[in-house]
Amino acid sequence: MIGRFGRGLLLLAACSILAGCWDYREIGDELIVTGMGIAPGKEEKYTIYIEVATTSEFVQNKRMNVSKSSVFEDDVNTLATILYKGNQGLPRHLDFTHLQLVAIDEALLRDGDLAVFDFLERSRDIRNILDVVAVKSGMVKDVLTTVYTDLTIPSYRIRDQIDQFEKQWGGDRPTHMQEFIRLTSEVGQEPVLPMLQVKNPTEESQTADFAKKQEPASYIWILGSAIFKDGKMTGILNAAESRDYFATQRSFLTTSYEVACGDDKYFNIFLNQRRKRIQVRYASGRPRLDVHLGFMARLDGIQCAGLTQSDPTTLDRVERMAEREVHKRVLGTIRKLQREYGSDIYGFGSLLRQTDYRWFKEVKDRWNKEFARADVTVTVDIGLVRSGVRSDSFLDAVEKNRKDAKD
Repeated sequence: MIGRFGRGLLLLAACSILAGCWDYREIGDELIVTGMGIAPGKEEKYTIYIEVATTSEFVQNKRMNVSKSSVFEDDVNTLATILYKGNQGLPRHLDFTHLQLVAIDEALLRDGDLAVFDFLERSRDIRNILDVVAVKSGMVKDVLTTVYTDLTIPSYRIRDQIDQFEKQWGGDRPTHMQEFIRLTSEVGQEPVLPMLQVKNPTEESQTADFAKKQEPASYIWILGSAIFKDGKMTGILNAAESRDYFATQRSFLTTSYEVACGDDKYFNIFLNQRRKRIQVRYASGRPRLDVHLGFMARLDGIQCAGLTQSDPTTLDRVERMAEREVHKRVLGTIRKLQREYGSDIYGFGSLLRQTDYRWFKEVKDRWNKEFARADVTVTVDIGLVRSGVRSDSFLDAVEKNRKDAKD
């Protein structure tokens, strides 16, 4: 027989089963946080911007034709405070499980204030694969409130924009929080972040009606990449330099280059990376960095007459001109990182750790200095396989007719 104490335990177990999840909430009681901005505080340490989705705008019969997101602002000394204090200005519980993007003011990153990442990494509600971006000083709020056509949740629009910019031109790429934290914590490679700004910020750009305009005056612009060294942001690569950097980082990168072929005349070549080989070694006590890049190419446009694609000799000439241009750009960007910043964002040190750990142990505490004094060689191979829908350019015929007319 079950005693009184046993019956009590059974009753308690039954009640706990019937109670369900103790922290269960209805979706109607939630505000879905999609983006967060962090800037130097006005009254306290940080000003936090919380972007929340207006979920009713995604349901056909519930739409009120208002903005699909709104932004709440508050000053705090720690990011965790916003979890508990948010309802001072917002009517429902903040749900951070769908946080997509964190935008951080350039001033905080240049000061080396990385404490914000401790909260983001520690919280069980926040996914560590969220994207992190750097923002020009004073523009964090503008980034999270500038809407555009149908993509009226700015954090989603930014992620899509960076993703497409990477796929189409290789000018930047999304950076997950876990990747940024890992590279900041390890020796051998410094992290980079996409760098954003808002062109022509206005209050009008924060309204739903602005998204319906054919020619928006304000828009989010990918400026390039923020460079870090020893936990602090130390500089910015412009979009073209970022592309030259990512050409050494990604396999199967697609991008394009403008190549000068005459006086203020160019041709454009679209590149699809097929080979990438990087070697780090020491010779006579000095680091040597050897980078080899191989591309398949398509000729997209020619402003110069005489570059006839049906002529094998000219075909070789086009390839050599493109190889020189890519070589100059990639090598120039590496040297800029060596001379101006002394920051190995390429991961040459990590590669040395994998291939020659004895040498790496000797230099790991001063690797950025070793990188700055390293000898660098870059080789580029480009094979032209397509020239659009035609071979010869009509410009050759135009040039011939002009000469005939003069004669």
